This record gives sequence, C-alpha cells and structure tokens, in this order.
Amino acid sequence: MSLTALEYKTQGNQYYSNQQSSLAIQSYTEAIKLIEKNSEDEINLPLHLLYLNRSAAFIQDKDFYSGYQDAKKSLKLKKHENFKGFYRAAICAYHLGFIEKSKEFIREATNDHQQNILDYLNLKLLLEKKDKCMKRWRKPIATAKKGIKLLEQIIEKGTLFFEIPSILYQIRYTLRSYFENTKDKKLMNMDHGDLGLRLHELAVEFNHVYPIEKLIQTDPIFEDLILNEMPDVGLLRIKAYKQRHLARDKKDYDLEDKSGEDLTAYEFSFFVNNVLASLVVNSSDENISLRALKQIHRLTAINLYRRALGDALSDAVNNYIYRNYQTIHVVEQFLANSGIEILFYDYLESSCSISASRMIKQITIGHWKKQSLTTIQFILKQISKKIRLEGIELIEARPLSTFELEFKKIMSTVDSSNGNYDQKKDFDLIINVLTKIYFIFGQQPFIDRSLYDPLFLYINQIWFKQINNDQNKPDIPYLLTSWTSILTQWLKLTYRNRQQYIEKINPELLYNDDSDDDETRFFYI
Repeated sequence: MSLTALEYKTQGNQYYSNQQSSLAIQSYTEAIKLIEKNSEDEINLPLHLLYLNRSAAFIQDKDFYSGYQDAKKSLKLKKHENFKGFYRAAICAYHLGFIEKSKEFIREATNDHQQNILDYLNLKLLLEKKDKCMKRWRKPIATAKKGIKLLEQIIEKGTLFFEIPSILYQIRYTLRSYFENTKDKKLMNMDHGDLGLRLHELAVEFNHVYPIEKLIQTDPIFEDLILNEMPDVGLLRIKAYKQRHLARDKKDYDLEDKSGEDLTAYEFSFFVNNVLASLVVNSSDENISLRALKQIHRLTAINLYRRALGDALSDAVNNYIYRNYQTIHVVEQFLANSGIEILFYDYLESSCSISASRMIKQITIGHWKKQSLTTIQFILKQISKKIRLEGIELIEARPLSTFELEFKKIMSTVDSSNGNYDQKKDFDLIINVLTKIYFIFGQQPFIDRSLYDPLFLYINQIWFKQINNDQNKPDIPYLLTSWTSILTQWLKLTYRNRQQYIEKINPELLYNDDSDDDETRFFYI
C-alpha cells in the first residue's frame, strides 16, 4: 500500500534526522509528486515546504546544485518570510561558486528582517574567505604566464599546495577578463589554447605527485573548486541559453555566435576535468569518488555546461575512465552511478564515441535493471538521434576516401579485409541495447517514446501489434532478430513513407521532449 504525501514527508524527515540523505530525497520526491498531482492536498502540506526539505537533504548529501534548484523553487512558490529558502539558496550558491548571487540572497533575507543577520554570520565569513582566496594573487600575478609559472613551481616542488586554489582562481579570472575585455594580449600573454593544454598537463602531473583527496579533505575551498563549483560560462552564453526555447525568427543568432567565442570555461576546465576524472578512478575515499562522478554527470547532462566545455570533459573521462573499461570495479561503480547517461552523451556527441561504445558493451542486463525509466527514455532518445544521424550507412557501409582510409588505419578502426569502416558495429550495438531494454522493461518505454518520435511510432504500429498477438513471451534470440529486421525496414523506407509517420506526430511534440536542461531529471537518477 502506497503512502500519503504527509507520510512520505514524515518518513523523509526521519531519514534526514538519521543522516540518510539519499533516502530522505526519495521520500520528499514521492511527496512532491503526489502534491503536484493533487493540488488540493497542498492546503495541508504546502509544496514550498517539501522543496525546502528536499533542498536540505541535498545539502546534507553535498549535492549543492540540486539543493540550489529546490531552494529557488521554494522561494518561487513562497518568497515572503521564507527565511530557510533564502538561507539554503545562499549556502548552495556559495558552494557552487555563485558568490554574488549568494550575497544577493543574504541581502534579500536580511533587509527587512534584521533579526536574521546573526544567522547568516557564519555564511558571510565563508564568503569573505573565498572572496579573499579568489583575489589573493590578483595583483602580484597580472598575466596568464605568471599564473602558470607559479602553478608549475608548486607542483614541481611538491610544497605550498594550499596556494593552488587561489592561483587557479586567478588563472580563471585572467581568462574571463581576456574574453570579456576585447582580448587584451597584455593580460593573456600566451595563446589561450596553449594555456588550456598546459593546464591539462599540470593536472596530469598533479594527479601523480599528490593524493588529491587529502587536499579536498583539508581544504574546503579546493573541495568546492573541484567537486561543487559550476563552470564560469559567461553572461553571453547564459543569455544565449535562455533563448533556446524561442521560435527561430525570435532568436538572436549573433548572440549565439558571440557566446561561442567565450572559451573561459573550456580552457580552464582542462585542469578541473582531469582532476575530477582521476578522482573517480583513483580516490580511495568512495564518497569523494562518487561525488566526482556526480559532478561529471551534471556537467555532461546540463546543456549549458556541456556545450561550454565541449570535448574537454569527454577527453578527461576517456583518459581516466573509458580506458579502464576492462577494470571491473571501475565499470561497476561508473555504471551504477549515472555513468550510463554519460556514456550515451559521449557515444553520440563527442570525439571519444568509439571508447564510449566499448564500455556500453560492458552494460549487462543486471545494470539495465537498475536504471530508472527517466534514464531509459533518455537512452531511447539518444539511440534515435544516432539512427537519424547515420541513416542507411548504419547497415550499408560507404567506401572510404584515401585520406579516411589512411586515418582509420592509424586509429585501428578499419576492417583490413575490405578497407571499409565497419559501421555495422554501431548497428549491432544499438540492436543489443534495444533488445536488453525490451527484455527488462517491455514495450511501454518504446510506446511512451512514440509520442515524440516517428521511429518508435513505426515500431509500435508495425511490429508490436504482431508481438501482442503472440501468446509466448519473446526471448533474446527472437528480440535480436526482430530488432534487426524492424530497424533495417525503417532505414530502407523511402522519404515519402517515412514522412507519413512524421506527420502522425503532433508538430509541437516531434522530437521535442529534450530534458537535458531540466533540473528535475537529477532527482530520479
């Protein structure tokens, strides 16, 4: 028998008191679902309080991004005298690196309620300390070269590691100033691409010479910088991101072009990304390792950050995680903690798609059983994108040009027997994944997807009806054969026949369920 919203809230409170933050989050989430389905219940259990409670649970779990989103939702529902909402938003903003935003929340909470000032005293001291750290080297280090030089000396000598956060903040400040101030070459007295490359090299050296988890455990500011803070993507990129849902004729494409020129987050991330990915694989502290993996997932799954970081994040994941695809404990930890979603982003969108595909092959039926329906819907969406992008070449390989042939030989991805890149491996991988998903979850995820996607509408109408008339439950060999057949049929459909299924879908829904910018996705993974 399912619980009521009030019972879920009570259960969540108990878990929270017992420091069982993950279970508390689950309980509050169930309560929120019930209240949102039946708004009449909100009279007895205000929704803003549930978001406030879940925010506290996320903070306890050190998931400050999700805690921040919930605190803001609570304030949106009830701003007046929502002291805890302001406080939790401020503390999360601090840990995320949104320093000015944190100060703004404090001002809003205390302007009309002077009695709250003492409650914010500790947070204000933390803000002052981080602000001081960010500006510590601003005067003595005026240029990018000086910042890099000092970082090199610290890592080479193995001393003064406590200075690393302030130096990294200064390098980020230099990048931000360069891209916002008409690319002042006096400030950025080295190529910004070379700066990113050197940060990558220094991160690799740092990972080898020092147990980074110790620095994280002893330095809260460094902990925030690596595990909590979100990339500095710049105001232009944020403005461009906010117009993503506008009609094409209302978008400012010049703004999008200009925002793409801001590489602050991209170049700076070469250090942070490599440290994060190293922690996932090498940290002896399981909690730190899992937090690093969750941060990688956030940076991958949120469109704003994924676009800003480009392949810099995927390359780090590839270097430290995908190359360990035969190391059982790495694979198990990765796949059990949102790694499947990271894999399918990289499989479709990054330069390390081949490495991602190798690890996808390691996903067993046992791993798939542990995935949420939200994750399954995301995987189906990514597979559909892959099929649309590759088209008929998934099953009918095209001959490679001389240049492509030589390049593929160097990369060892050519079938030497015929000189063609074997894209059928992608097709077989897709068939394997779809078969396992169907075997575990049945038809429903595909039927749900058919509301948005003509491929799955075709599958539903052509193949599922046939299965439903069969009394026997499909086994793996049958599913493998059937998926191969139905996808081959779809890929060989003429444009006119395929268009018929496209036209059956509501134009407002067609391929329009993208939720990679929807923070609520993180609550169900």
